Amino acid sequence: MTAVLGAPTSFLLSLAACYLIVRTSGKAYVPNKIELSGFQSREKEKVSSFGGIAIAFAFIAASLLFSFSKQTAALCICSGLFFFIGIADDLSKLAKKSSDGLSSLLKLTLQLTASALAVYGAITLGALESRGPWIFLMRCLYIVTVVNAVNITDGLDGLAGTLSSEALIAFIILFSQSGLVFPAAFLLAAILAYLCFNWNPAKIFMGDSGSHLIGSTLGMLALLQDCWITMPLALLVMIAELASSALQIFSIRAFGKKVFPIAPLHHIFQMKKVKEVRITLLFSAIGLGCALLWILVEAIW
Repeated sequence: MTAVLGAPTSFLLSLAACYLIVRTSGKAYVPNKIELSGFQSREKEKVSSFGGIAIAFAFIAASLLFSFSKQTAALCICSGLFFFIGIADDLSKLAKKSSDGLSSLLKLTLQLTASALAVYGAITLGALESRGPWIFLMRCLYIVTVVNAVNITDGLDGLAGTLSSEALIAFIILFSQSGLVFPAAFLLAAILAYLCFNWNPAKIFMGDSGSHLIGSTLGMLALLQDCWITMPLALLVMIAELASSALQIFSIRAFGKKVFPIAPLHHIFQMKKVKEVRITLLFSAIGLGCALLWILVEAIW
C-alpha cells in the first residue's frame, strides 16, 4: 500500500511543481557555456534550471509521508544536504548570469563535507554499520563520485533523468523485498514526472540541485543496500562521462593537451552534428544494457 500511494503522489507532486516552475520561472535561467556556443541552441538559455526543486520536493515529501524509517531518514538527510549545495550553485549562476557558479574547489569541499555528515548521520541513526575510518572515507568518496557522474551527464535533454531512471528501475527489480524499494520508487516517480517536461525540446532542466539530489540518493541507496560494488555497472554511462571530463582536465593541466576535442563524451557527438535526440537515445540504450547487466550480475553474485 505504501508504494501504491507514495509513487503516484510523488509523480503528481513533481508534475505539478515542474508545471509551476515552467510557468513562473520567467527569466530565471543562465547562458550556455562559451565552449558550447558553436553547436548548442541559444533557445536552451531560455529554459529554467530549477527542475531539481520539483524532484526534491516530491521525493522527500513522499518518503517522509509514506515510508518513514531510519533508512529513509538517512536518505533524506543525504539528498537534502546535496540538494542545498546544488541549489546554491544554481543560484550563484543565476546571480552572475553565467554558466559558472561556485568554484570547483568550493563545490568539492562542500560535497565532501555533506557526504561526511550524511554517512555519519546514517551511522548514528543505525542505518549503516560503523566499519572504521577507511570505510567511512570510502563511503564519502563513493557518494561524491556518483553525484558528480550524474552532474556531468546532465547536458542533454532527458539524458541524466533517463539514465538515472534505468538504474532505479534495476534497483527496484533487484531489491523488491527491501524497504528501500519504496524511496527508490518515489524518486523514480518524481524523475519520470520531470522527464515529461525535460525531453527534447526541454521546457525545464534539473540544474545542479537535481543532479546533486539524484546522485547522492543513488549513492546512499547503494551503501544502505550494500550493493555499492555492483551498482556502478548500472551507472557505467555516467561514470564514463565523468571519467572523460576528469581525464580531459588532468591532461590539460599536466601536459597542456586535450585528450578529446571536448568533454564530456556526449558533446563530441554534438560537435559532429548528431541530433540531440539521437544522442540521448543512444546513450539511454547503452544505459539500459548496463542496467540489465547489473541485474544479471546480482542474480549470480
